[in-house]
Amino acid sequence: MAKLVKIDKAKLTSEQLKAREIVDEALKVTGYSPSKLALEAGIAKTTLTRFLKNPGSKTLTLPILSKIQKAAGIEPVEPVKVEVMGTVQAGNFVEASQLRPSERKTLRIMPFKGSLAKIPLYALQVAGESMNRITPNGSYVICARFYDLQTEPKDGNIVVVHRRRHDLVEATCKILKIDEDGRPWLHPYSTATDHQDPIDYLADHGVDEVEIVSLVLMKVEDFSSHL
Repeated sequence: MAKLVKIDKAKLTSEQLKAREIVDEALKVTGYSPSKLALEAGIAKTTLTRFLKNPGSKTLTLPILSKIQKAAGIEPVEPVKVEVMGTVQAGNFVEASQLRPSERKTLRIMPFKGSLAKIPLYALQVAGESMNRITPNGSYVICARFYDLQTEPKDGNIVVVHRRRHDLVEATCKILKIDEDGRPWLHPYSTATDHQDPIDYLADHGVDEVEIVSLVLMKVEDFSSHL
């Protein structure tokens, strides 16, 4: 069995990291202290200083980030709308759950830069605990299909995997790791004792097809800040 490996949380872009990039740019452009920037942006000083001291605790909302950019003379970036298509199990493979169009929520996120800016994105809500060190139960992941990215899955990617059994499609979210023999494994990253063993991607699971379909680009933990 492949050895379980630790994955650096920084490999997954979060809304906190994106917000931190915006704040850092505003501080650099203006030369302001955080207190001065908060004053000019018309937001509470503690809102900004608390975020800078502990950006992982809670992100800044999009309206607040827009105020910070305007105060720094930076043209606010128009958020991108991403539909929540369904849920993905962060645990064992479970039947893929896709929402009807009338049931889908919409997240607003800061756009990606470079080649990712034009790639179609979709969101899934995470269910389960096997990836809770990175994507807690109930959080959301922003995904892009490898077909649209025109690239192959790589070692260390956080991926969405489908397996098909007749008319049933099951899905899970895991970390892809390639062992020394080139064999791909799907790793959990969890505090839960029952979610520690990796899944052999190439093993015969008694299904018609197993496919790594999407790359997870970003997580969103606070849905309310992205409405």
